[in-house]
Amino acid sequence: MARICKYSEGELVDYIRREILAGKYKPREHLVEKELSDRYQVSRTPIREALTQLEAMGLVVREKHKGAMVADIDLKTIHEMQQVRACLEGMIARLAAARLVDEDLAILERYVAKMEQSTADLDIDEYTRNNNAFHNYISNCCGNAYLVASHENIMQKTIHRPCRTWEGLGNVQRTNESHRSILTALQMHDPIEAQEAATQHVLDALEAQKKFQSMFSFL
Repeated sequence: MARICKYSEGELVDYIRREILAGKYKPREHLVEKELSDRYQVSRTPIREALTQLEAMGLVVREKHKGAMVADIDLKTIHEMQQVRACLEGMIARLAAARLVDEDLAILERYVAKMEQSTADLDIDEYTRNNNAFHNYISNCCGNAYLVASHENIMQKTIHRPCRTWEGLGNVQRTNESHRSILTALQMHDPIEAQEAATQHVLDALEAQKKFQSMFSFL
């Protein structure tokens, strides 16, 4: 009898991704399809597809005659880069605060409202779309192309990917409140408050990731 897939493809990728970043799977550790299949209670086909996606993200490598294994990842460096990312996002919000007009603020308000509604609806895909749109819109309005490019470079190097599970988002209620704080500061055209809110937003996410990592510290 075929095994029923417990997770969607996106959820499976997200669970394995977060466990790699949390240190559950160590660098150079072999990822055996059968063991993963048993762990996540899915067939080997979605496991194989998930490993392919994780390879594209740079989290998994494949070597001839050795199969898939966890890539060499320096988690300390990733955390340090995320601290830099927090500073960059703060600067982006600071610059955007002086440039946003009423039309821009109305668009950002809709994104925040949709995130709050999708939280109530438990619609993770809708939440993720609007979360990305919210932050991208602010970046596009800051008026500093070099700053935006530097931020995007950090995002790529920290292997940032949208979460596909509610667990991956951490305290969603706090995250929604954080988005509201950023939006309020932008609506007030307060550059200092916008910078502080946006910086803290990223630092909170980093702290949530560290807590997730500590869950596996005893394994």
